[in-house]
Amino acid sequence: MTGELGCRTKRRAWNLPKPFHLAKKEFNFPVIIFASFSFNICAINYMRQIKIIYVFKKVILPIIFIVNSFQSVGQTSRTFFDSAVSKDNGRDTSEALKYYNKVIALDSTMWQAYYNRGRLKNNCKDYSGAIIDFTKAAELNPKYQDAYYNRGNAKRELGDLHGAVSDYSKAIEIFPTDAAFYINRGIVKNNLKEFADAVGDFNKAITLDSTIATAYHNRGNARFGLKQYSLAIPDYNKAIEINPNDARFFYARGLSKDALKNHRGAVDDYNLAIELNPSYGHCYDSRGFARLQAGDKKGGCSDLSKACQLGVTSACNSVKMMCK
Repeated sequence: MTGELGCRTKRRAWNLPKPFHLAKKEFNFPVIIFASFSFNICAINYMRQIKIIYVFKKVILPIIFIVNSFQSVGQTSRTFFDSAVSKDNGRDTSEALKYYNKVIALDSTMWQAYYNRGRLKNNCKDYSGAIIDFTKAAELNPKYQDAYYNRGNAKRELGDLHGAVSDYSKAIEIFPTDAAFYINRGIVKNNLKEFADAVGDFNKAITLDSTIATAYHNRGNARFGLKQYSLAIPDYNKAIEINPNDARFFYARGLSKDALKNHRGAVDDYNLAIELNPSYGHCYDSRGFARLQAGDKKGGCSDLSKACQLGVTSACNSVKMMCK
């Protein structure tokens, strides 16, 4: 009964409050004290309920909405990503790029989307765009070695050789057991004429994987650059043993034989290279000079003319000077 009286009093007092001095005339003092006390408790409870409702509306509901939104975005971005990968694997580059763009628009923290988009841009020769994407992928995942490796490839295509070496070195620092990283860094060092360092990279690559023909071929090129022609030839031999269908290997071995004044041996290698690639202009050019050196002016001039037809400008000049 007391509880019921208190609640009724609280509701009446809350809805129709009376001045304390009027209440004092209507009730005796203990009842006033009790009613006042009950009123305060119900008021406090009521305020608590309102506060809870307010907090729920203003704080809890927005949080629930945000969480659901993130889940929805995550599910959508993942769906687009899966579609992009499917198109990517199907070599539908245009559609794959569209899906990767959608993924990134929805979730700018998905490093895989930046990396894959960068790889496709690299394949499309959009090297500047690829560098931007690989850089973002590396920022989001600094320990992913392929982001640096492929950014190095893009920089190499744009002529930023020192930048390429830096990226290959970073990839090697993270993952030091991939032969391709050393091979590509060695190739760039060859281009920079840092032949001794390049040999070191190719040695490491061959230690990691002795079945890669290009490692031997490019080590031979580095040794050729160091004028170590006798050491270069065994490297070209090994490259040919692994892959006898690459005209470049025979051409490179022919150049080394030429440098050792074995012109007839050089001609034999140039012949093999031209059989594999009949449009190999520089090979005709080199064979022309080798034939001239061997005393075959007619054959030499014929090769120089062919090289000129295939767009080797220096061969055109040689024909004018040597084949009158």
